[in-house]
Amino acid sequence: MTVTSRGKARFLWAAVSVEFVETIITGFALVPAALYIHWQSTWPLSTWIRLTLASLGFAPVYLVCTWCVPAR
Repeated sequence: MTVTSRGKARFLWAAVSVEFVETIITGFALVPAALYIHWQSTWPLSTWIRLTLASLGFAPVYLVCTWCVPAR
């Protein structure tokens, strides 16, 4: 089986498309956390309290959902 230039172009297009879409999705997913950290950095609190609040902003959603959704 030989690889044609058209096959290479299709593979390159697919790879670039996947990378671009994943970058956009990840960027949009990080916007709320980044905005929260920027907003809470303006609060007049000590550094360790700010770090604690920032780390709570990164708590995984699945941990929160396991407490909210009853087991079946």
